[in-house]
Amino acid sequence: MSLEFKLMLADGQLVESADRDDPLQFVIGDQTLVDGLEQRLLGLNPGVRACFNIPAQEFVFGVHDDDKVITIARKEFSADVKLENGHVMTFDLPSGEEVLGTIRGVGDDNVEVDFNHPLVGRDFIFEVEILDVTDKERLA
Repeated sequence: MSLEFKLMLADGQLVESADRDDPLQFVIGDQTLVDGLEQRLLGLNPGVRACFNIPAQEFVFGVHDDDKVITIARKEFSADVKLENGHVMTFDLPSGEEVLGTIRGVGDDNVEVDFNHPLVGRDFIFEVEILDVTDKERLA
């Protein structure tokens, strides 16, 4: 499937997008998009434009897990890293995988980081235009 899209918070703040010149290309089920967004695309044909208002209660990006809120010693952060509440940054795991964390609290000695998906608990808008659909995806 190929599409252009905008994913925005309910207040209109752009989270992610792809345009016609560099569209998102993926296969349904390959986990490029979370299932809750992907399901909205099923059955849409090329040329279709759609806008979905998605409330937080649909849990498209999961459910908040308190165990994913971690306190990290401030000294573990580089001195040039700007630590502000609400700032989303990338963290490297020992496995080499990168994960996003949202700064939730900054103290003199510790920083509270939330590793839940940044869109958990948020209302958002998903605007799409379907550019292309493979025959296999038409059957889905």
